[in-house]
Amino acid sequence: MIPLVKISAFAVPFFVGLLFFNEPAPIHNETFNLKTVPVLSILYQHQFECRSESDFRFYIEADLVKKIRGAHLVNVKIYIFDKSIAQKALLAEENIQINRFQGAIEIKDHAVNTNLKKQLLKNGDTIIGTIAQPPFSFNELIKYETVYQKYINATRKYRGNKQNFNILKK
Repeated sequence: MIPLVKISAFAVPFFVGLLFFNEPAPIHNETFNLKTVPVLSILYQHQFECRSESDFRFYIEADLVKKIRGAHLVNVKIYIFDKSIAQKALLAEENIQINRFQGAIEIKDHAVNTNLKKQLLKNGDTIIGTIAQPPFSFNELIKYETVYQKYINATRKYRGNKQNFNILKK
């Protein structure tokens, strides 16, 4: 009986303290308005700082669309995340072919646009295009080192064992 009294002597004040002295997290009813956020100036600021104190973070999602012999077709989305209201907004979206080795088959059946010019990123990935019309251009955002490094990290699992990011270096 003594251990039961000791346990209840510690447990009851603990649970009372949890119930009465915790305040609920504030609920933000704000919506993320992308028009009021200076995205390019935030990216420019991130270029020159080690750890930015900004309320905004950029992140990239990469989802596999199709596997081809020697390559992957990946849908890449660039988001901005507002830490103060905990919401995200889509900035850009593209379908990109990531070659696993040199000489991989090129995707030629563009469902988006048949007269699309082939565009290469600096690591050799090919931009295929997308149907969506996001507020910013993928090419415009990928020029910033912050976004480019996050792109490399997000698409790392779709590359071959050899982590060569300068495939088409001549």
